[in-house]
Amino acid sequence: MFVFFVVERFVFGHRGSVIWSDRYYDADWQRVFDLFNSLPLLGLAAVVAYVFHRRRVAWAFVSMALHAAMDLPLHNDDGHRHFYPFSDFRFDSPVSYWDPAHFGAYAATGEAVAVLIASAVVYRRLRSRWTRGALILVDAAYVAMCAGIWMWSRRSGVS
Repeated sequence: MFVFFVVERFVFGHRGSVIWSDRYYDADWQRVFDLFNSLPLLGLAAVVAYVFHRRRVAWAFVSMALHAAMDLPLHNDDGHRHFYPFSDFRFDSPVSYWDPAHFGAYAATGEAVAVLIASAVVYRRLRSRWTRGALILVDAAYVAMCAGIWMWSRRSGVS
């Protein structure tokens, strides 16, 4: 998603409103997103990495699959094809992780709380000050995102 945003914003020069309302839904970009959110493909990649004794790579694919599985119930009308290329099915959840019209403020808060709890566990295991600092920055970004969604939902009259 970061690569998508950087390409659309800084290579093609699109505004944020165009990126998220138009470019995000482009069929080619959707295929790219679906590849990285496909539970069967991520599972296969994890198994292949494990067989070739690439444990950290396997865990990275497992992490991506967990993210995709958690994503599944949190996309209202912007979800991914989680079983691509075997199915074009997209689950349209009544809940969105960002859209205040679909409980986005609550979902974002739940996500931020989960991130902070997981971060507390991970933080104790980190030895490098740089890594700990990076984790703190990521946590600050999540809290800011959550606050932004709450402010947006109050402004739009939805909560």
